[in-house]
Order: sequence, then C-alpha cells, then structure tokens
Amino acid sequence: MNYSEDQLLWYQLDEGIYTIGLTDKALDDWGKIEFISLLPVGTVIAVGDSMAEVEAEKAVTDIPAPVAGEIVAVFDGPLTMEVPEKERQLLKIKAK
Repeated sequence: MNYSEDQLLWYQLDEGIYTIGLTDKALDDWGKIEFISLLPVGTVIAVGDSMAEVEAEKAVTDIPAPVAGEIVAVFDGPLTMEVPEKERQLLKIKAK
C-alpha cells in the first residue's frame, strides 16, 4: 500500500486499477466528515487534480489525486474511524 505525500490518502494498484481511500490521519485531522463530493465515473484526472471535496468538523478540504487515470468506480460507504482504514474507499482509477 502507498500513501499520498500528506499521508491523508492510501492507494493500491491491482491489475491496472488504483483503489484510493482515506487514512486514519485524514480523519484525525478533519474530524467527523459531514459531506464528501467525488468526481463522477468517466472523469479523467491527472496527479494533483482535485478529485473530491470534503466538508468536515474541522475543515473544508479539496483532495488532490495521488495518481492519474480515469475514474471507474465511486464508493459511498461510511468514512469513520469505526471502519478499518482499508475499507474506507473513495474511488477506483484505471491507470493511464
């Protein structure tokens, strides 16, 4: 598993598809997430492009993409500390 430079995201490559999720550090830094807006399936992004916006107790934050490619899946599962880090998935990106 790899981590974004700021350690807020984890990402893992499997058969050409990156799965990206939130780390414990992200939840510690932001507090309870109130709302998250993710780009839709089919969007092509470059490293550093904003892929999501998070509204949380402590901050409103744009999340830059740690990898480039096309978004192929978007998740809407719970993003809390009660959920194991590996299961706090945001989206999947097909590597370019």
